[in-house]
Amino acid sequence: MKRLHVLAFVYCGFAVGCGASDGRGPMSGTVTYNGQPLKFGTIEFDPDTKKGNKGPQGSAEIRDGRYATTPGFGPVSGPHIVRITGWNSGPESGMMPAPIVSEYETAVEIPTGGGTLDFAIPLITPKKAVH
Repeated sequence: MKRLHVLAFVYCGFAVGCGASDGRGPMSGTVTYNGQPLKFGTIEFDPDTKKGNKGPQGSAEIRDGRYATTPGFGPVSGPHIVRITGWNSGPESGMMPAPIVSEYETAVEIPTGGGTLDFAIPLITPKKAVH
């Protein structure tokens, strides 16, 4: 009988622990590059530690110009640096080419509870090689 109470206590402890909020919120939105939906990419939400924000990073996959974080992968609220990498085709087309957007960065404020943010990335002209 004592063993049953211990197991019930352990189970309840895990259930309470699993239900605790880590401050993450769902995020979704659109990503365009040069006015067109970004075919495929990744978006990362890094808490801006220089502005005192801390916590886990949020991330999502971009498909056909849209992203949505999955449960447990949204960002915490507060100031963030958003990093976007994108390609003009997805992995289903075979070997991935060089990205057309490589580490685009912008600063944003993530609202408590998550929300919607859209990103319009301007045409990025390649840097000329210095000889």
